Amino acid sequence: PTLAVSHGTVFGCVTEHGVPMAGFDHEFTTGALFSSGAQATLLGHIRALADDFQKTCNFTITVLADSHRIRARRRLCRELLQIVRESLNNIRKHSDAAHAVITLEQNTESLGLAVDDDGRGFNFEGQYDLEELDRLRLGPISIKQRARSIGAQLTLTSHPGNGTQLRVRVPMGAVPALQGAGRLARTAGQSEL
Repeated sequence: PTLAVSHGTVFGCVTEHGVPMAGFDHEFTTGALFSSGAQATLLGHIRALADDFQKTCNFTITVLADSHRIRARRRLCRELLQIVRESLNNIRKHSDAAHAVITLEQNTESLGLAVDDDGRGFNFEGQYDLEELDRLRLGPISIKQRARSIGAQLTLTSHPGNGTQLRVRVPMGAVPALQGAGRLARTAGQSEL
């Protein structure tokens, strides 16, 4: 089946018990979103996730994209969506941020994801790549593991008292299983959602 995601609503889906889904909520898992050959857009899922977080957090979330047709294979989408989820959870739990911005960009060579916040930042100053974070034992372990599993370049910039910037860039040819653009449903919309 094809998932058509627009403004946080999922159409044409049923729960694991066969009950039609009327909308997206926190119990609708990423596994369900990407299971059984379903097709969807990464941007639509991130927008839905941001809408869901807005219901339970004390900061605003803006989702930006250079195109509403960000395309990637399901596994890559699933891992990037989980990175966004874990980033938003960390912002909610630790940062005391007023605002977070999620940005997606894609070109023929790579897919980029950024999650920025204006919160406390980590207790370290500067910009670190994945290798440096591992060597210094800094940064969120699960996000680093997910980035590594998809062959992504990761940088984390922290300014204590002034926020954090997480950057994940996946070269489209870095992992052979992820190369190519996978078939995804299209959503109409603006660049800023």
